[in-house]
Order: sequence, then C-alpha cells, then structure tokens
Amino acid sequence: MKRDATETDLKRLDALRDESIDYSDIPALDADFFREAQALRRARAELTAASMQRASLAAGTDRLTLDEINSEIAAVREARARSVRRTMT
Repeated sequence: MKRDATETDLKRLDALRDESIDYSDIPALDADFFREAQALRRARAELTAASMQRASLAAGTDRLTLDEINSEIAAVREARARSVRRTMT
C-alpha cells in the first residue's frame, strides 16, 4: 500500500510546474554554508587520498611504473567498454 502511495506522490510531483512549488519554508543558503561545504569536501578528499596511499603501500602498487599504471588503466577501460557493449546488444 505504501509503495502505491509513494508512486502516486511521485507522479503528482512530476506533474507540478516549477513555478507552482512553494520554497518559502526553505531557508536561503548563505556564504557560510558554502564555506563549510567546501571545507568538508576538502577534508573528505584528504582522508580518501590518505586511505588510497595506505592501500597502495600495502598492496605494493606504489612501486608501479608509469607504463604499468597506464596499462592497468587501459585494461580497466577496455573491460568497461566490453561490458557496456554487451548490455547494448
């Protein structure tokens, strides 16, 4: 029953024109919001980079040459392209 209600709500929302949507109860985003969001993204990126560096050291991939890295990238891209071609046929 709940799924039907959700589908009905989604159809109703999809039919609304942008001009008819009331945004008055949503506060405006100020410069502080965007500053904090940027700081959060930077912190997450730094944590991700550090995690990837640790994983690379643990796996020994930090010793790969540029040619080996490019070869790995090419292999992954080719595998992805084959996968996409299979789903399209």
